[in-house]
Amino acid sequence: MDLIVEHDDAWLPLFGMDHEPDDHRKVPSTDVLEAYFHAFQRQGAIAGLLLAPENDIVAAASVHVLPQRSGDDVLRRFRRHPLVVSDTTTSDQPTPLGLARRAQHDRLLELPEGPDDQPRVVLWRHLVWIWDVRTTAASVLVTLSSECPSPHPAVDVVPLVDDLALGLRRGAD
Repeated sequence: MDLIVEHDDAWLPLFGMDHEPDDHRKVPSTDVLEAYFHAFQRQGAIAGLLLAPENDIVAAASVHVLPQRSGDDVLRRFRRHPLVVSDTTTSDQPTPLGLARRAQHDRLLELPEGPDDQPRVVLWRHLVWIWDVRTTAASVLVTLSSECPSPHPAVDVVPLVDDLALGLRRGAD
């Protein structure tokens, strides 16, 4: 299935996008970009984007196509994450790709120890959009997921992720 993701220029596309970033824009180091690229590839993403104003990555987003998966299973796994610390909010949203289930919650994220050898834990907002898309051959599951620190910059990032979801549509199959 061919998907197109229209997105705000604030997003830095890593792969799976037709749109190239502005050549004058500051971007994170090549090592950081490659680390995200490889992480997205290991997860099986078909597209990956970073939100990196002023060269600092504040959010990541990825698109997956999951044949043989159920949206209920994905949502159940999302809700049962062991480090969830807030209620999971869900809603159904109409989009150009079809009706989607949108879910979000906050999780704890353990970072590597700081210079004082103390573990560091941050609050992280996780957001997922889930579509069950019917094709001529079968039904496939499409997901868009994103994560970023919470409450800031999540308050600014979540609307940009929602815009990504509204810009996701089918291309020519």
